[in-house]
Amino acid sequence: MIKFLLIASITITIVSYLYIILLKSLSKKGKDKASQTVIELTKDDNSIHLVENKDSFINKYLIKRKIIKLTPSTYNSNSIFNISIAYLFSGYTKLDNKKINTIGKIIPYLYPISFTPIISCLISIISKTSMDAKISILLLILILIYQYIIYDQNIEAIEKLDVKEKD
Repeated sequence: MIKFLLIASITITIVSYLYIILLKSLSKKGKDKASQTVIELTKDDNSIHLVENKDSFINKYLIKRKIIKLTPSTYNSNSIFNISIAYLFSGYTKLDNKKINTIGKIIPYLYPISFTPIISCLISIISKTSMDAKISILLLILILIYQYIIYDQNIEAIEKLDVKEKD
């Protein structure tokens, strides 16, 4: 029964990530590019918030410096999936609270998708003894707290934006 739950959770995680990849590839086209969206949403602040990141293949937001690093494919894209990433990261630039600053001291970047489910699955696979299980539970509780804080910050970031397009 325990192995079934582990296999089921790993399968659900893999299917969820494949669904995200499928959504990205089938996303409709919007009016503006993701880079134009970020520039428009952060124009009230004079500091630079957008960088085209040619060195990485994952979009990220640098918390301490409030910089959005978009990959070239996202930077020049006008798909609604990539524009939604630009909206979320632009909302992060408007956040200035203790939660996001504390996360920035521990983890320097935020990504549009979370890798904590993969880490949780790996922790579950690695733990074999009861002591491993106790340590795993503590790690999973830390991941749960992190996920809750990120979820709360995502909601707050979205609320701070003026979303014009319904898509």
